[in-house]
Amino acid sequence: MVTTLEDDIEDNIKADASETQAAVKRSIKALEDASTPLAAMKASAESTGHASQSCSDAVLQLGTEHTDCVTSQNAMSSTALSLCEAKDNLASLELPTSPSELDCDFTAGSCADSITAYKVASDAWIASQRSTISTKYSAYTAAKELCDTATQAFENKKTECEGKATDHTNKMHQCDHLQAAHQIAKCTFGDKLQVKCDKRASYETLVAQITQTKVAHTHADKDRKTEWAATQQLKCLITNLMERKPLDSTAMAGCTKDPVAAEQDFVDNVNWTDTMVSQFESFISGDLTCDPTMTSIAFAGSNDAFTRDQSQQPFAYCAATPDLTCGENYNCVVGANTYDRNPAATKCLLSTGCTTADCCHRPPL
Repeated sequence: MVTTLEDDIEDNIKADASETQAAVKRSIKALEDASTPLAAMKASAESTGHASQSCSDAVLQLGTEHTDCVTSQNAMSSTALSLCEAKDNLASLELPTSPSELDCDFTAGSCADSITAYKVASDAWIASQRSTISTKYSAYTAAKELCDTATQAFENKKTECEGKATDHTNKMHQCDHLQAAHQIAKCTFGDKLQVKCDKRASYETLVAQITQTKVAHTHADKDRKTEWAATQQLKCLITNLMERKPLDSTAMAGCTKDPVAAEQDFVDNVNWTDTMVSQFESFISGDLTCDPTMTSIAFAGSNDAFTRDQSQQPFAYCAATPDLTCGENYNCVVGANTYDRNPAATKCLLSTGCTTADCCHRPPL
């Protein structure tokens, strides 16, 4: 009978204690596995955030440069129009008709004197007009040179502004890619952080069970100690019975250990569960504690509302369920660059749908 108690009840108590201790170790290991990569993942998310912010700053600078360029272009256009209008005004010249007329009176002779007089007057008129034409032509060529120079300067500025507009647009596309990559990194980090929070909750549930009393599960240490003490008392009483000793109050008292002895007997044979509190506390220290007050996560340049519940997305911009995939023909043009496609089955992680950061990667240099 005593052997049966030892083989059945005592062995079961010890086995339950061993399983509870093993469960604590498994829970701590799961918490460790979930906690270990988080620092690097958060640093990576913040690094992509810095890259995204730097890109946004560059976009603002390029936008300012383009605006300034267009302002200068408009001023050059106005100048060119004015100078070219002045050139056009000098492009033609209406000359007065000859002031003299050839009038021959054949009754007075062959008209030679009239012809000579007419030629002298015409030559004088032509010489005068040649001087006027030369002066006007010089003014026109000077005006044309100013017009052509201003027009070329305007065209050059226009080309420059078109280049700046292209640079600005390409940089915005690059920033969209970097911003998406930043959010994806935060979502990936957030998913892993939710796992840690779940593992913390599981550990705390297990520890709560260990400290409970009068419960149906086998994790309760105090119930285990009570059961162990009762078993030792029963073994003692059965031994007395087998020795034909009376089962009276004296026998009951003799089979009942005092608290100190009962404690030592339990510790020596079964022992209290080590809940590994120091290891647990080392994993929940810092800013990623997963306690109920952790409702937001501070990243470089932002503070994002965080949901610990794994049935919901960790951050509002993360996809609730990553069911959308990139597909075979995702457009991987990012600004002035064409990236390589990721596999078609790659899942898209943002609530806005697939992005180049999900579906594309920069080809190796």
